[in-house]
Amino acid sequence: MTGEQDTGNPEGLPLAERTRRGLLAGESELWLWEIMELEFPAATSFQDKKHPDYIGWEKAIEAAIRYGSLGDGPHLERFSESATYRSPATNWKRPKTFHIPGYDCWRIPREPYRTWRATQSNAPTGSLINLWTSLLSQSEPEPLPQGEPDKPEQGAAGNQNPALNRQCVTDKAHFLDNAVWNGTQQTTVKNHPEVAYFKGRYDTPTLLKWASEIDPRPKNQRGGRPRKS
Repeated sequence: MTGEQDTGNPEGLPLAERTRRGLLAGESELWLWEIMELEFPAATSFQDKKHPDYIGWEKAIEAAIRYGSLGDGPHLERFSESATYRSPATNWKRPKTFHIPGYDCWRIPREPYRTWRATQSNAPTGSLINLWTSLLSQSEPEPLPQGEPDKPEQGAAGNQNPALNRQCVTDKAHFLDNAVWNGTQQTTVKNHPEVAYFKGRYDTPTLLKWASEIDPRPKNQRGGRPRKS
């Protein structure tokens, strides 16, 4: 297990919806099948998942777990409980009882998976795994050059990491889509419905800068509270 706090998926949302909402930032672990879904987003049918590349990558992950290449973080968890169903009798059929066994699935932490994946020369093409692996835990931030703020604007001028740059563009668009002007930039940020997420990833000047883009006041009147008439 890692030191990250995993909020899990209490609402039971599908992976694509959690990704769209930016909720993967709070998930330090994913099910193996969710990782495969991100690695092969175009594999949407049973036939797609029989492709050698898909099967080979899944077996490579399982081998890495088996031989310790992913450390002791991966662990089996109960994914589905067993259930028994009884079909009703009809004029033509007798009642039947169906038993569906439960099964376990691997839960894999983000950091060990990211480290292991970087050592693989045959990583899947077209993968979207960076939408999960590029989200840094607040408890284990990347080291910053001395003198820089704790949470610089990712994707700003000078950022050379394409994955983080794309994430910043996505986050900014999501911030603006859901922001409502509240008189000042500071209040607009404070009252944003997802303020906790954004403050966890970006510094205050960055968020104020984003809020300024929906500031209806003339530029020469910005920077404080609206003047009383």
